[in-house]
Amino acid sequence: MTVSKSRNRFNKKAKQMSKPRRPLTSYNLFYRHQHALMKNNELPCAPKRGVAQGAIIGALWRNLDQVTRCQYEIQATEEFKQYKINYAEWKCNSSSTVQQSQDEDDFTTMTHQNSAGSPEHCTSIPEASNIN
Repeated sequence: MTVSKSRNRFNKKAKQMSKPRRPLTSYNLFYRHQHALMKNNELPCAPKRGVAQGAIIGALWRNLDQVTRCQYEIQATEEFKQYKINYAEWKCNSSSTVQQSQDEDDFTTMTHQNSAGSPEHCTSIPEASNIN
């Protein structure tokens, strides 16, 4: 391997490390919240760890009422908007391109959104912006 290839690899890796991380989805936000509750023993009959814990949280998500689910979806949408801003700034500040097609894939939306930017089925819910 030549020196120029080695430097090129290092530059690509450094650029990828400075790239903003993708935001969490509404389910990921819910999972983090429920996992924290289980960790602090605030949920009854919660296993300490493992696959059973994930299965319980998944079942809770599937049975979640629409209002609470929309709160998580709105929070995820807001984080995605902030990510798009951070990504655009990062893209302008970076001098070289790594993979143009991969970068374009990062702008795919997480949910179907209306023109206001919130999930379509959450537009009629009043003030569902804060989870905690």
